[in-house]
Amino acid sequence: MTYGANTAEILDAVGVRSTSVYDGSGNFVATINPYGYRETYTYNTLGLRETTTTPMGTVTIGYDSGNRLVSTTDQIGRVVTNQYDSLGRLTTITNAGGGITAYGYSDSTFRATSAVDPMGNRTTLTYNADGTVETIRDARGLVSSFTYNGFGLPVTATSPDGAVTTYGYDNLGRRTTMQDPLGRVTTYAYDVADHVISMTNAAGETTRYIYDTCLLAAVVDPLSNRTSFTYGRFDERTSMTDPLGNVTTYVSDAIGRTVAVVDPLGNRTTTVYANTGLRQNTVDPLGNTSTFLYDIMGRPVATMDALGNVSTTAYDAVEQVVSTMDALGHVTSYAYDALGRQVTMMNALGNISTTAYDANSRVTASTDPLGRTSTFTYNSVNAQVTAMDPLGRVSTTVYSDDSNRVRANIDPTGARTTFTYDLAGQQTNVKDARGFVTTTSYDLAGRQRTSEDAIGAITTFGYDAGGRNISVTDPLGRVSTTVYDNASRTVAQVAPDGTRVTTVYDAVSRPVAYQDQLGYRTTQSYDARGQVVTAMDARGYVSTYAYDALGRQVSMQNARGYVTTSVYDALGQQTASQNALGHRTTYSYDAIGQNTRITDPLGGVVTMGYDAAGQLRTLNNQIGKTTTYAYDAAGQTQTRQFPSGDVTTYSYDGDGRETGRLYADGTRVTFAYDATGSLTTMADSTGITTYAYDAVGQMLGKTDPGPLRQAYSYDLAGQRKTLADPDGGVRTYTYDAVGQVAAVASDILGSTAMAYDATGRRTAVTSGSGAETTTYDATGNPLTRVGPGARATYTYDEVGNPKSLRTLDGYVRTYVYDAVDRLTEQNTSGPATFDYFWEYDAAGNRTFSTEQGSTHYSYNLAGQAVTISTDAGLATQTFDDNGNLIRVWGDWPGGSKSITMSYDKENRLVLDLDSGARTTYTYSGDGLKRSERMGSGVTTLVWDGSEYLGETD
Repeated sequence: MTYGANTAEILDAVGVRSTSVYDGSGNFVATINPYGYRETYTYNTLGLRETTTTPMGTVTIGYDSGNRLVSTTDQIGRVVTNQYDSLGRLTTITNAGGGITAYGYSDSTFRATSAVDPMGNRTTLTYNADGTVETIRDARGLVSSFTYNGFGLPVTATSPDGAVTTYGYDNLGRRTTMQDPLGRVTTYAYDVADHVISMTNAAGETTRYIYDTCLLAAVVDPLSNRTSFTYGRFDERTSMTDPLGNVTTYVSDAIGRTVAVVDPLGNRTTTVYANTGLRQNTVDPLGNTSTFLYDIMGRPVATMDALGNVSTTAYDAVEQVVSTMDALGHVTSYAYDALGRQVTMMNALGNISTTAYDANSRVTASTDPLGRTSTFTYNSVNAQVTAMDPLGRVSTTVYSDDSNRVRANIDPTGARTTFTYDLAGQQTNVKDARGFVTTTSYDLAGRQRTSEDAIGAITTFGYDAGGRNISVTDPLGRVSTTVYDNASRTVAQVAPDGTRVTTVYDAVSRPVAYQDQLGYRTTQSYDARGQVVTAMDARGYVSTYAYDALGRQVSMQNARGYVTTSVYDALGQQTASQNALGHRTTYSYDAIGQNTRITDPLGGVVTMGYDAAGQLRTLNNQIGKTTTYAYDAAGQTQTRQFPSGDVTTYSYDGDGRETGRLYADGTRVTFAYDATGSLTTMADSTGITTYAYDAVGQMLGKTDPGPLRQAYSYDLAGQRKTLADPDGGVRTYTYDAVGQVAAVASDILGSTAMAYDATGRRTAVTSGSGAETTTYDATGNPLTRVGPGARATYTYDEVGNPKSLRTLDGYVRTYVYDAVDRLTEQNTSGPATFDYFWEYDAAGNRTFSTEQGSTHYSYNLAGQAVTISTDAGLATQTFDDNGNLIRVWGDWPGGSKSITMSYDKENRLVLDLDSGARTTYTYSGDGLKRSERMGSGVTTLVWDGSEYLGETD
């Protein structure tokens, strides 16, 4: 430090200079920061500071005759005022928006006994004779009370619901015990310097803290795992050693700033400071440098990434961010009200979102760029009570009468979910809108111990002394365990059958190897930045990855040696991808990052248009066919207009669940739900489907039009026990120790048994027709399949494409693929010899095949095959505006053919007219095929969820 006549100059050990200026009376009148930025001060005759002037303007402070602060005016004219009573006690604070906080007093002391916020909500306090707070009554009238010992230390704290927390102390006034309202005690011990050296929770688990004089030198958890720290001469941390002995080192400069961090593998991240003392550069372990620029006031105004892309930030006079500009020059702007709250945001497309607040600065309304407004209300203690969306749908939160905990949530349909708590505030019961209850219990350390659902199924959780979840026991008693290392990393997951999946980590806790239940191992390696650069599968085949300076993946070479690449713009948006054949797809974006254009390798262009709220409005395909979307005020799809001009209209209930769908031909589908949101009825053109559920939401029954009835039952773990199908057949399921289906017994279809390997791959299926067994390679590809009178043996290439197939009848097929894994050649030898060949265009469309003679395909830009040329002649295909194939005619092997197809308003095939043969189809409202009619015969399809179950005539 050096001194001039009226200055004091500080030059620190790294050359950062700052200057203080004083007047003749010794008043501190100016500071000059390392940038040369000057901040000046003026004082009144009593030496009280009146102004602070910066390059951004002047802050003015006003005083009354008693030299009390009465006003502060900032650089943009915003004024905060204070008022006092005759005793000089603060009575009101009026903020720049006119909101008043008022304080009241009940005696001659300076202890406020009431505070009224700008919304008129009052909090009152009472005091003991020694000035300690005795009670606090909040604005809802809920009272918390406190008692103290003779030294003024709190002994009890009683919440409004009567729950009491108790504190105990040693003879030095240090807290030694805390007993929660459930009687669970946490204890603390101290050293002679008053540092907490141990903490023991109610479960008896102790964490120890070790100090080197006044600095924390080590933490030892309840399992004796030790994390230790060392420090430098400025008390800055210089190293951290984890429980496994891995050391992270921190390098400091001459004034104790961290200038480098070296991880346990020796990878170094560096920070460089400018002579102003502000961070100038960061250099990652690969040498990639980011640069930071500041204005004269030390505010960050520009960031340049490792590729030279610059983004900037601008501020107003009171440090509020008024605009940001990204590396492509797109500007987002912000505006604020008198209290500094953001009220508008205009994105780079000029779309404006607004936010409104009440006098307590709670958000009361938010309006999107389309003018759609959501509103919010609060109670007197600032907890949100209602949220109303732009459609007027209201969600309500109800709070307990004796606490501020959530008692119930009521959705816009009136469905109520309620919650109960124990005295410690732990949630113990949840009652859903149908009245079914889930119960939770906790251990002495407050960790979830059990969860019991509405049908009595209990899941139990176990923990080690370190509080880590080590076991989960399902309602059937099956136990899954987790094993940790001393650094609390998961090193093994053990299934109920004892099979184990393990993980190996490097010194910086990145997973470097996984070993499955059969001992097969996959590995990955990283660069110094922590990016995966190689991945080796369980067969030993390696894929490699490369990244640019910003950590974006720019190439991937697969195990066959083929490379795909990606290109990005300055914002990290992918602008191009190129496959291993050099075929390139490009992407374009608007100013706010919405994908607006995709150009495929053949030049086909798909464009997307958005509304001001970022919702997709138009989707235009490669041949100019446009799908258009419209939305309601809540952002739900209201209409979808297909390229054909047909419009589908959607309706919703108060919870946003779809309740109806109206098609252009007037047909309609409707949906109804129970109070918990489960679908209960679906009405469509084929009739009404109903659903029934148990107390935990598992489907008990489904009745399709017909009626076709299905019934289900479950065990306590939620596994299906039985399925009764519409034909009266019953399927019974049994499971192995890990929940895999071990057998299905049907009184109609007979019994089927399944076996699995340790990884869960099915190895055997045994039924009345015999047994089929399957073996697999290390990556899960089938190697052999053996069944009654049949055997198949497979080999695979480096990326898992089938390479050969050998069958029991002596046939051997070999397969050849192009660089993007498309099948190009199949060679068959054995009792007969034949070869097939395929070719593709740059967009992946098959252009040539020899499966049925030489066949050539031509496509339009939308990838629709419009002509098919075979040895028999030329066939033509026609598509409607929605892209559905509606007609095929021309010459085919075996003769001429004419096929006509029709579709419903969901673009599902409803009529197939093949050279006079007529087939019609119907569908349920959820899109599943309901029936097929060929001639006079009708087949009805039965579904188990989305899985085909069978058919009935």
